[in-house]
Amino acid sequence: SASAWQASLDGEGLPLDLLKPWLLQEVIVDGVATLKLQARADKKGVSGQATLALMPGSVTLDDGEQTLLLTQFGQSLVSLNLQDNVLTGELELPLQQNGSLSGTLRLDEVEVNGQWFHDRTRITSTLAMHFVDQGMISVFVPALSTSSGRVDGNLAVGGTVGNPLFSGAATLRDAGVSLPQVGIQLRDVNMQASGAGNTIDLQGSVTSGEGVASYRGQLTFLPDAPLSMDLELTGENVQLANIPEAIVLASPDLKATLREQRLDITGTVRIPEAEIRLRELKGVAKESGDLVLVQQEQEIVQTGKLEVTSRVDLVLADKVSFDGFGLTGKLDGKVEILEQPDKVTRGQGELNIREGQYSVYGRKLDIERGRLVFAGGPIDNPGLDMRVVRQSGDVLAGVRVTGTATTPALTLFSDPVMEQSDILSYLLLGVPTSKASGAQGAALSGAAASLGLAGGDWLSGKLGDAFGLDEVGVESGDTVEESSLVVGKYLSPRMYISYAVGLFDQLNTFRMRYELSRRWSVQTETGAATGADLLFTLER
Repeated sequence: SASAWQASLDGEGLPLDLLKPWLLQEVIVDGVATLKLQARADKKGVSGQATLALMPGSVTLDDGEQTLLLTQFGQSLVSLNLQDNVLTGELELPLQQNGSLSGTLRLDEVEVNGQWFHDRTRITSTLAMHFVDQGMISVFVPALSTSSGRVDGNLAVGGTVGNPLFSGAATLRDAGVSLPQVGIQLRDVNMQASGAGNTIDLQGSVTSGEGVASYRGQLTFLPDAPLSMDLELTGENVQLANIPEAIVLASPDLKATLREQRLDITGTVRIPEAEIRLRELKGVAKESGDLVLVQQEQEIVQTGKLEVTSRVDLVLADKVSFDGFGLTGKLDGKVEILEQPDKVTRGQGELNIREGQYSVYGRKLDIERGRLVFAGGPIDNPGLDMRVVRQSGDVLAGVRVTGTATTPALTLFSDPVMEQSDILSYLLLGVPTSKASGAQGAALSGAAASLGLAGGDWLSGKLGDAFGLDEVGVESGDTVEESSLVVGKYLSPRMYISYAVGLFDQLNTFRMRYELSRRWSVQTETGAATGADLLFTLER
């Protein structure tokens, strides 16, 4: 009859690289498959069978530089059977050393009133997974150098196509990953997930260093609604970083909630111990939260924006130290960090500097009082309240630092009271200007300008005139700590000499330049290295 038909398809030795268009470019699936399909229709409806058999094969990753074996699979089978409006199926996929994947499927009333997979189609399905990671995950996640662990899970799906009901459990045991960028190894990573209906309960723990962090929470999936989440994270002395620039331990106590694509984070992060050793700061650009870079050649695609708000207290305990850019000392205090969508991160609180010293021009000055005050403004621009002093015999010389990090104001003071130039001389040299040498006087002149002292330009000019200088400036190096103060003077119209003093070290450099002609000159340098150059000047 016109409504009756039958069809069959047999495929032998089908190469699995036919899947290439649907896989990552670097993934290679090696193996062959056999496909058998039979289908027919009569007055009782549509029925049929399909089987896909895989011969043993492998999955490898080839990035052009090396080829890595991800997993090997044994003889596998996928089968489907449609009879009396019921679709059943089975899956068997052994992954050799990496575990196995198996499952069953049953759909009742597959066709309802001419519509296939109707909302009323009933589901009875199971899936069992056993997976042993032997480094596969780290291949796909560049931030991880190694990974390991075992996942066991069972999933059951009931209900209908229009309203599926999920239940099951999964466990991650004895997992570990290495994060070389921050120098830490996460060990004993464990997680248990169990769910029924529209919710999944999570709990687990992870060890980093000598500390352990634990978490628990719940995910909720509702029809026609965004994912919602409640999560709690606690821990003691968890290692966050172990690299030359920073060794950091943290004790978090945080709560996170996700509602309607809005993530709220509250709680406290206590830093019981940290050693920060900075030598160079690199700028970091903060990208917008609703942008995703798809390809370098493609245009930027907007996605649903996740709004993040946070109110987290950062508490520094008494074992937090800092060493960088000439500043050494211990930090303590508390700052409330406030984050709101489309606004700069703000801070409220105060950090104190204890047992601090500040090195400038090779001299270490004591920080008698040091405070960073966060008054609700941008967190990267706190207010300053510092008192830096040097005791030289009966003379106390110092500088008060106020203002903000981006616009500091420095004011000199002394006991007994004396001229500003003498205060600066005592502060940096330990002697009054009357006892300073020519080179030392040059350094004082540059300091008055470069340190941002109140009236510094006037003071610099006064000192410069006193010592007969033609040039005062700050010369930058490859890093901040290689910056130096440079002062110079013309001994004759053709001969120029300069003297550079390291701002953060005691390296000094002497240069002499002599003009042979309008375009040619010779320059010599004596310091950490000694040499001479013949220079040709081309003006455009």
